[in-house]
Amino acid sequence: MPDSSIFSLEESTTRLIALSAIPTDEKTESDIQSIVEYVKVKAPKMLDGLMKDNIRQVAATLIIKCFSLNEVVFFQGEEPDGYYTVIRGAVSVYARRSQISKHIVEEGHETRHEHGKFLTKLLPGSR
Repeated sequence: MPDSSIFSLEESTTRLIALSAIPTDEKTESDIQSIVEYVKVKAPKMLDGLMKDNIRQVAATLIIKCFSLNEVVFFQGEEPDGYYTVIRGAVSVYARRSQISKHIVEEGHETRHEHGKFLTKLLPGSR
């Protein structure tokens, strides 16, 4: 994870990151309620259609991850390690042209066009 000190974050985002970093079994009801309130503002669609118990469970287990510019979240065809919602910034989605794309990134020689064909950009609130 990139050093969050290099990002310019508003106080509510910083607080949400701090709350999400608390181990699940150590989060208080107040922590969980605060997370729910922040998420309702930052990514309102994330909780759409969920029952109250499910909203609580999402808030209790939520982990905020920060990614650097051009950092790969996961590759096409690989299992993601979670459910992602864009809270701040944007995420570009590419269709991989070949296995070469993955190896270029692993060797640290990537540029965006080497990831494959650009499909779309996900903005805050996208999931």
